[in-house]
Amino acid sequence: MLSGYAKWRHTKSSHAIRNRFKVALVEKVSLFAGLSKRELNQIAGLVTEVEAPAGTRLAAIGEAGHELFIIVEGEARVTTQPGRTTSLRPGISSAK
Repeated sequence: MLSGYAKWRHTKSSHAIRNRFKVALVEKVSLFAGLSKRELNQIAGLVTEVEAPAGTRLAAIGEAGHELFIIVEGEARVTTQPGRTTSLRPGISSAK
């Protein structure tokens, strides 16, 4: 059974509908709290959806990062140092 996000990703929706969905996602990120609708729309325009299969490494300690990941579904395991991990899920953000 597909979730709401997965259904949206698998439909051929118009650009305007996809952008509204992206704005709704961006609005939920505390980093963007207090931004105007115009600013949120600008950020949403930069959003690229990525599906990462389980076990995919998205970043590594010591590597320069160029992305901000917003978890919509599932969970990401983060290793901050050898033997120390935490999990991030939708609605939980962490920036270092």
